[in-house]
Amino acid sequence: MNRNYLKLRITGPEATGKSSLAEKLSTYYHEPWVPEAAREYLQELDRPYVQDDLDIMLRKQMELEQRAIWQAKRLVICDTGPEVFWVWSKFKYNSVSPFIQEALNVMKYEQTFLMDIDLPWVPDPLREHPELNDRKAIFKLYMSLLKDRGVDFEVISGKGVERFQNALKRLPFNS
Repeated sequence: MNRNYLKLRITGPEATGKSSLAEKLSTYYHEPWVPEAAREYLQELDRPYVQDDLDIMLRKQMELEQRAIWQAKRLVICDTGPEVFWVWSKFKYNSVSPFIQEALNVMKYEQTFLMDIDLPWVPDPLREHPELNDRKAIFKLYMSLLKDRGVDFEVISGKGVERFQNALKRLPFNS
């Protein structure tokens, strides 16, 4: 394992292109990306999820991240981080578990992209907040959390190729 890698976190509200950007960057740089564990978990769940499921999903996310680190040469692209579970829990349940809170302290990233809500809403059975006011409130929660924790982050906006190019410009190396 190369210990000289950059761990990039791509975060933000649902339907902002996190997975698409992660996959494109992975292809561009030939580096591993960590898919969103919550998606697979929720697709396989045979009941409505509850707040305790967020801890389970975050544990799965952490496991996927560790596996990707072993494959990385210089970049690990993470399609979510613990802040997603924090915001999700805070917005939906108005509370956050100690496990999620601790994960915010433990999981470290050298670079963070916060995806803007400038893309049109795309329906998906796993998405819950198509209303613009909810999307704005969730985006503000992300901004506040990242700022309060002293995280340097870049807001990535733009549509299509422009969004991808805006992300590339903010990475510290070229392919």
